[in-house]
Amino acid sequence: MYPRIKKYIRYLLVYIFRLVKFRKRINLLSNCTLTEYGANGFHTFFGYHDIIPFDATDELLLANRCRASVELKTAGTPLELGYYNTSLTNPKFESFATTTSWCWQQGCRLQWYPNASKSNSMVFFNTSANGRHTSCIFDIRSRQKVKSFDRAIYALSHDGSFGVSLNFSRLQRLRPGYGYGDIIDTTIKDLSPDTDGLWIVDLNTGEDELILPLSEIAIYHAESSMNGATHYFNHILWSPNGKNFFFLHLWVTPEGKRHSRACIWNIKNKSFSLLGTDSIVSHHCWIDSKTLILFTKELDLGMRYHTYDIEKGCTGSVGVNLLCEDGHPSMSSINSALMVTDTYPNKIGEQSLIIFNVKNEALTTVARLYSPVFFRGEKRCDLHPRWNTSSNKVCVDSAHAGERKVCVFDVKNIVANVIK
Repeated sequence: MYPRIKKYIRYLLVYIFRLVKFRKRINLLSNCTLTEYGANGFHTFFGYHDIIPFDATDELLLANRCRASVELKTAGTPLELGYYNTSLTNPKFESFATTTSWCWQQGCRLQWYPNASKSNSMVFFNTSANGRHTSCIFDIRSRQKVKSFDRAIYALSHDGSFGVSLNFSRLQRLRPGYGYGDIIDTTIKDLSPDTDGLWIVDLNTGEDELILPLSEIAIYHAESSMNGATHYFNHILWSPNGKNFFFLHLWVTPEGKRHSRACIWNIKNKSFSLLGTDSIVSHHCWIDSKTLILFTKELDLGMRYHTYDIEKGCTGSVGVNLLCEDGHPSMSSINSALMVTDTYPNKIGEQSLIIFNVKNEALTTVARLYSPVFFRGEKRCDLHPRWNTSSNKVCVDSAHAGERKVCVFDVKNIVANVIK
């Protein structure tokens, strides 16, 4: 039999196996409980792994939803924003606003606004007005905007004083699923424009400043792969103390190959530096204000999770024989050794949810969740695990039931064992 025919038969068998055996399935592999939030006929999800959806009381859980009939393209489609009161027996989705500025991977960057009030009523999200992407502080009790900003924000500082903005239209064009398609990208003819890049937005005054043009980073320690390439930014994340933020500089070659490198911006010095990786950088999180975990390729250490000091660069590997796959890591806010991460779907369509102690390397696979085959590409549904504020629950997005649902795992017993 021809090799190509064998290949197609194998793919067909895998597809049938996954469709029949694993459809609508979650395999709990540890001592935990699971609660699902969502309604039939809707895709209910939160977004990325770098934002905590729980409020300070751990009762209100932010979420987004749209009709399940919405397929790949999200441009112009309203996304409903709301929350669940998890203290209730059968909580309903409490809607408070809509936006057309959103994507499958990160939603509209909906989040609790830091230090806004003790009433836990203020949220922040991106939207659009007058032909441009904007953002706002919103009171979910009064259903009113408290303050609006002229730029959409990718990342808020932890005290809520500053935000970092980028061009979400350019991001969507160059990395579908991460930007917004409701407004046309006007920089399509520019490989590295000097009027586009990263902005700092003062959330107290509303003033913004272009701090790093794409034209500047495109010539900084330029590599041969940058010849004729198109440049953009993504994945911004503030350090816990607010003195630095991490970001990715990415470029796409004329042949369509994507490259990336990790960068740190220093707020005080208004300057940036490279973390010295070998141009293959994936997901990341801060351990503390000087140290990060990144899934990267290092020349001597290979492609895996590594730790980085923002001044010294790579300082070693994490879970060498245990964490061998790329995922979306998040560190506990109360225990700097405690990490939650996930994996992409394996050959039979299962994604793993993992809790790991980076100090003693204790690992527990919490669950394996089925990922339907039609959730791939821009529309894929990664778990994107997120801790709650007490680090005894983990929230994920899952499409195991054929529609996106928000799943909350009570992992207090697992955490107790992992941190021993």
